[in-house]
Amino acid sequence: IEDRVELVANYISNSGRKVFYCASINADPMYLLGRVYQVYECGGNGIHVNFHAGLGCYKSIREQDLPMLLHFQKSGDKILNFSQHNFHINETVIFDLVSKSGCGSLHCGMIGGYYGDQGNVLKTIEVLRANNSISALSCGMKPSLIESITQTIGHGDWMANVGGALFSHKNGTLAGVKAMRQSVDKNYQQEYFDSL
Repeated sequence: IEDRVELVANYISNSGRKVFYCASINADPMYLLGRVYQVYECGGNGIHVNFHAGLGCYKSIREQDLPMLLHFQKSGDKILNFSQHNFHINETVIFDLVSKSGCGSLHCGMIGGYYGDQGNVLKTIEVLRANNSISALSCGMKPSLIESITQTIGHGDWMANVGGALFSHKNGTLAGVKAMRQSVDKNYQQEYFDSL
């Protein structure tokens, strides 16, 4: 954590851009808050925690009142919300609870990718909007989906989590980043970026 977070935090502060870097700090509860402070002391401005650390961890982290973005990762959440299980918890209830616990951005599935029922994702996005949290769309995000996602849910209150589309680009990672940026620029007016 020390090497990675400090390196990225220094790069971001020298870039002049508004960027959040959410370091993944998944751990057992007894270690989690220590890692939160470790990221903060290294200059980090965000943390990424999978729900497997416990749904109560988000409130505990937010109660530390540190100026950091708290990102909720849902990977593996079907053990809680699989609708065919008699004791499942409705997915929107989980997202409502976690966003009210202080998460600023929440991985809520995908529109047009390989993960998530679009109807459920759209319901979850509405819950997150009502709680002033950002919907993070992931699992198949790529440049060709930006236009259709924007047409479906609008501009500005969602985040594109992009990994595979950047790193698997046939011309390398930098080409993947450029392709994603071109798609975003094409679908957003410059006035929107100027307002950030």
